[in-house]
Amino acid sequence: MVVGLVAWTISSRLSYPFELSKMEGGIVDHARRVARGEPVYPPPSAEFVPFLYAPLSHYAAGGLVALGIDGFRAARLVSLTGFALAVGIGIWLVARGTTQAWLWAIVPVLVAARYFDVEGFYDQARPDNLMSGWFMVAVAALTLRRTAVIVPLFVLAATLVFWTKQSALVLLLALLAGYALMNWRTAVLCAVPAFGSIAISFPLYSWMNDGWPWIYTIDAPSYHSLDHGGLLRSLGTDLLGSFAIASVAAGLGAASLLLTRTRPGPGASDLDRTRFMVVVAAVAAGGFAVASRWQPISVRNVLVVFAIAASVALPVVVAWGIEQLGSEERRRTAWNLGLLIFCAAVMGGIRNPASFVPTAEAVDQWRDFRRAAATYGPPERVWVSLHGSAFGAAAGDVMHLHSGALYDYVGGHFGEPTGYPMPEDFLQRIERQYYDAILVADWDDRLEALIGDRYAPDPGGETIRIPAYSGYGAARERFWIPRRDGA
Repeated sequence: MVVGLVAWTISSRLSYPFELSKMEGGIVDHARRVARGEPVYPPPSAEFVPFLYAPLSHYAAGGLVALGIDGFRAARLVSLTGFALAVGIGIWLVARGTTQAWLWAIVPVLVAARYFDVEGFYDQARPDNLMSGWFMVAVAALTLRRTAVIVPLFVLAATLVFWTKQSALVLLLALLAGYALMNWRTAVLCAVPAFGSIAISFPLYSWMNDGWPWIYTIDAPSYHSLDHGGLLRSLGTDLLGSFAIASVAAGLGAASLLLTRTRPGPGASDLDRTRFMVVVAAVAAGGFAVASRWQPISVRNVLVVFAIAASVALPVVVAWGIEQLGSEERRRTAWNLGLLIFCAAVMGGIRNPASFVPTAEAVDQWRDFRRAAATYGPPERVWVSLHGSAFGAAAGDVMHLHSGALYDYVGGHFGEPTGYPMPEDFLQRIERQYYDAILVADWDDRLEALIGDRYAPDPGGETIRIPAYSGYGAARERFWIPRRDGA
């Protein structure tokens, strides 16, 4: 039932011609630039500043846009492709790592049950799903027996992981560290060319683009400090609360590693090697999810890789533990308990999908928003700050700077920039009151502080609620117009 529910939800969202969440319009801008032959990482300007992601998913979506596919659908198809790859490999790993012929069928059910926990990010325009697919390829490579196959497959997968989401490098390090416990020689043979490939290919790409890829994806993120309070809140609300399957899989997996009397060596059976690496992958992904969840706002896209890894590890760990029991009667009883664990994990993820499925009313709201924006001026003079070109793309070939990308680039603080300076042409536009109107979210005090000397809320304008379908809910936004009081 849960697989059908999630499949219906995803199919209802795939062709939605507007944003599902506030970053999708900005992500689509990247794909549109690729389709037009423009660089993903240009110098920062009033028209475009990229998000701090590696480029592979942008190039994939841009290729689909060049073929005539709508930008939103193209970016979501890339996400779903990575997601399907990850789940397919997960099914193969469970079938290979257990002695129960039916247990692989649990994987898609467990994964589907986490769809609402991760706020519907399986099908949204983000790089996390594609990265998760490459990560599971790396896991699968390390379960194989022949070094001549393991090394090149892992090197390829690791390089693609980094090129899709560079922060997942920590996940690869954790995975290799776990594999080194089983076979340190092959781990070294994998690590050296993998990280060598990354260390050569990405700096070369950056050099070919005047150094901007390195600035955006490596330097700029380093200015975002760790919020330990946010980390603790993440542990409490995400991993120990509604996302309990992650806690169960990580706990059982860690316990299994600690209690294992002998680690699988080079001569271990395929069964033991696969079990060991599935558990290591779940623990590694869990560490990545925790480390990446420091921000106090809800950004559960980083939990996608853990949702999949945990859904693969849980049946493997349960089967692993049951097979250690002595008698057939004990194992039979334990399997009944195991099925209860699976059922509890699935039931905990079933929700009413209504808040995740776009409606006809939502389409009307977007159209009303466009009509309201058109009353202020042409699309290029109306800055829709939080949505990239979600508005501009439909009104013409207009690029709108996404304020979220700008925040990331300058270090997250408009009043006290800790990273790179604001684009000069953007500041000049604010100073000259170039924009006829700026759409500002009611919580965006940073933007208010930046434009407050030159712009003020339109006293005759209405509060706009643009629909969102990722669990965030709709933000209240208002148009600000140029001040006429001489300020």
